[in-house]
Amino acid sequence: MGSENADEPSDTSNTADEVVELLEFVADAGKQMLESSTSVSEVEERLRQFVSAVGLDNCELDATMSSLIISYWQRGEAPITAMREIRVGSPRLERLVTCPR
Repeated sequence: MGSENADEPSDTSNTADEVVELLEFVADAGKQMLESSTSVSEVEERLRQFVSAVGLDNCELDATMSSLIISYWQRGEAPITAMREIRVGSPRLERLVTCPR
């Protein structure tokens, strides 16, 4: 008792404060990617990989070109949600140059 066995799974449960901090980080990272013209599907894939890697398996994620919403819940607890508005200052016209005609 009290000692950790390398063969046993580690406790990946997070406190509410840790969950908030992780969701804020993920939301900020997603916002930066979307505002840098990363595709929505790529942002969703990367964020899902990250939240899974840090043990937040009960996350719902919705990304569009105008908003990002990430919610986490545990049975019997209120959900914790982080939201970001996505603002792209000007059209990324330089990306259109590479499109075939």
